[in-house]
Amino acid sequence: MVLYLDIFGLSNGVIYDFLKKWSVNLLSRLFFKKKSVKVLVVDDEGKPLTEIQNFAKKSHPDHSHNYEIVIAYSVETARTCLEREQPDYAVIDLNLKHSKEPTFDGIDIIAAIFENEFRTIPIILSRYPFKGEVRKRLKQLLSLGFNDKEKNEQLKQLEGRYIHKTSRSGHPTGYVGVLFEVLEREQRNRKK
Repeated sequence: MVLYLDIFGLSNGVIYDFLKKWSVNLLSRLFFKKKSVKVLVVDDEGKPLTEIQNFAKKSHPDHSHNYEIVIAYSVETARTCLEREQPDYAVIDLNLKHSKEPTFDGIDIIAAIFENEFRTIPIILSRYPFKGEVRKRLKQLLSLGFNDKEKNEQLKQLEGRYIHKTSRSGHPTGYVGVLFEVLEREQRNRKK
């Protein structure tokens, strides 16, 4: 590129700078394209969905992937999206119905992932801590399809991919930033 610019006497000035930036951008797009990662986000609240979509749209230099966000507001819609979209990850709120008592119906989505052997990796995003009732219900779910060793491993993996909605975890962008750190970590682990 520089050789051609020198031939035409354009090696200095604004045109040179423009063409140099343009060629670098073109080459980087052609050879260093980010992999697209499809993420199903299941939540009945608008705020977390908006925050996740906005964060995914921003160009973060520390993200090694582009994120395509698919939205579902209910268990039924999530199941349809799992089959049709085949996402890499499913970020699941555990309580998808507004009620005084938690329903933990998001666990039904995790069950669908395991039962249908989707390649989708579940990530839990919830206001409820990963103990007590949540842990008990996940253990019940896992006992249906896994032996004790596999059940303990799956429970450990789910806990490692659990994000508490209200915790800031010291991350400057809160739980949404933590979510994208988990997604990046999981992508690195998948490559191994």
